[in-house]
Amino acid sequence: MFRKIIHDEDGFWSVIFLLLLTTLASLGMATYHATRQSGSNAVNQANVIRSDYAATSGVYYGVRQAMNGRTDTTWTAYDLGIEAEVTNTSIDGSTVEVLATSQVAGTERIIRVEMSLPIDWSRVAIGAGGSVSRFNAYDEDGNKDNSLLQQNAQIPEVDHDALLAMALVQQAATGQTRVYNGGLTIKNKEHFPTPNDFWYAEGVPNVTIIQNGDLRFSNYSVGYGIFIVMEGVVISDVDAELSNLSTVNGVIYSEGDIVSKGSHVFGHDINGAVWAVNDIWATGSPDAGHEVHYVAEYLEAFVDNFVDPGDSTPSIVSWEYL
Repeated sequence: MFRKIIHDEDGFWSVIFLLLLTTLASLGMATYHATRQSGSNAVNQANVIRSDYAATSGVYYGVRQAMNGRTDTTWTAYDLGIEAEVTNTSIDGSTVEVLATSQVAGTERIIRVEMSLPIDWSRVAIGAGGSVSRFNAYDEDGNKDNSLLQQNAQIPEVDHDALLAMALVQQAATGQTRVYNGGLTIKNKEHFPTPNDFWYAEGVPNVTIIQNGDLRFSNYSVGYGIFIVMEGVVISDVDAELSNLSTVNGVIYSEGDIVSKGSHVFGHDINGAVWAVNDIWATGSPDAGHEVHYVAEYLEAFVDNFVDPGDSTPSIVSWEYL
């Protein structure tokens, strides 16, 4: 009887022992799988961090390139051995999209940044606060280059006092009116002002100011120097029946619009720049030429001496993860 009890107890404890082993085995397996999953999650998280780091580094690289004027270009950037493809795309001349893509072990990160760049106004042959229609910019080699065109831009202010002072000095010295109230029309075949050059003297441009009223160019007329129109518009009013050209060798700055009319208005004979606080546009036949040829020395003389370029600090407009 006593032995039977002992025997039964041995069986009981054997069952308990087996249950305990099974439980411990189950716990061990669960711990193993949890540890393995945790390790996998850690690796995935590390890949996410590395991919994000590479893409962020790529964005910074693209931003630096954009600040150096390099846009519409694709590069491959490397950081800690991780590759990121970086593309800079110019949106409107002063706004650049930087797109950086990196991938680590199948984990992809894409970052899109839109940044605003300060405009180098000494490189703007056509500038408008509103729209530009049927005008094109050309570089000094005669190649069409609308990177020299800015529209819907904040046209910088000019130093009216300095310009007025210079115009009055030239007016007194030459006896030729340089400051107008009521508008100015440069007549048929007239060359204005004198001397017939952008430069009044060495390093000093001719300056003409129209304080109110319009500035008009007639057939075969030629204008020289800097023209400032404070209250009015600039009009090339060529007879639509003729193929005559008016010419400008210098810079026109209008607080209003700049308008070309006729069949061959201005033609390819604007050498310098045209800026308007409002719009620049043209009428006439569809094939009428409206070309502005950039001349660096004219723009630099104007911008360096009479233009307030405003804030020249680049800024990030948006930053998003795609």
